[in-house]
Amino acid sequence: MRQSQNAVQITAPGRLLGAAVFLLGLGSLLCDFLKVPPLRILNIHVLFGVVLLAVVVGSLLRAWPAPGESAADSFYCHTRRLARWVYGLLYVMAAARVCLYLANHDELNPHVTIFSRLTALDALKDFQQYIGVGLLAIVLIRLCAMLTMARASQREIA
Repeated sequence: MRQSQNAVQITAPGRLLGAAVFLLGLGSLLCDFLKVPPLRILNIHVLFGVVLLAVVVGSLLRAWPAPGESAADSFYCHTRRLARWVYGLLYVMAAARVCLYLANHDELNPHVTIFSRLTALDALKDFQQYIGVGLLAIVLIRLCAMLTMARASQREIA
């Protein structure tokens, strides 16, 4: 699908908010790595989830077409770009988590292979919360895209 000329652009505040979500995610990964007390880690995970969802909702609301507009194509392009950013955030955070995990276990036992470290039972269990919040954001983005396209197709039929 070709990107529309009137597509919503990501502004400087949007980039700053994206960077804040990314840094908050890396900070919470670091807290996981450093074994911060569980209550504080839970608060940091919740903060990451709330900030990620708030940034996604804010971006969707800014780009949401007004009832009289026929900007469904540009909104759809915006939702695809936003979903790619969320997927990218999760991939970078997963790579950082794996690197931290491997760096930690290199010091403990240098004779264990990388594959056996990553397939250990509790190897990356704490990352499930990040994936859950990320998938919730993706589902929200996709639902908004489907609603807008359905609304636009109903307008074309009427």
